[in-house]
Amino acid sequence: MAALQTVGQRGLLRFETRRVTTIIRNLALILAFLGASTAGIAQTWTSIGDDLLVQHDFSKIVIDGGTGPEVARICVDPVRNVPSEEGRRLRQLVIDSIGKTSQIVETKDAANYWLQILVHHNADYAIRNSRRQPSRGSIVFATCKYPIKDMRKDCETLSYFYFSDMTTAAIFEKVFPIWREAVVPSSAR
Repeated sequence: MAALQTVGQRGLLRFETRRVTTIIRNLALILAFLGASTAGIAQTWTSIGDDLLVQHDFSKIVIDGGTGPEVARICVDPVRNVPSEEGRRLRQLVIDSIGKTSQIVETKDAANYWLQILVHHNADYAIRNSRRQPSRGSIVFATCKYPIKDMRKDCETLSYFYFSDMTTAAIFEKVFPIWREAVVPSSAR
């Protein structure tokens, strides 16, 4: 009986040691990732009432249109995480709006700016408005000078977290003019 207890204790000790080692390894990986991914990256948060919270990462990108060889050539990727028909409609809204002052191109190789738009419909309980309501999702606009040489200097990500139960089209129509004024200001249009 004593031998079984000793074997059982050794087995438990080996199990606990492996478990602790796994936890330590996972924590080290998480800390390394967080340290590497946020080092030197400017990040700001701005509240727009109780409806929107804006997270700004990296640098400030302003597309001014330009003239002649300096004209802004923008590649607008398909809108991600929405049904294809809705994505086409939202992408066309963006193209119609910024295409008035900038040239829209179909490939990144022909562009000097690259725009990606992602729609996320997932609650984020860590992000809350002033009424303590969790975020219902976000719309992310990632704008980069292209080709990208240094992501911290050549890219800007504006994430608009929303807190009310709205359709994708309704929230997009609310957020898009705010993004457009920040990145393609009316003085450049």
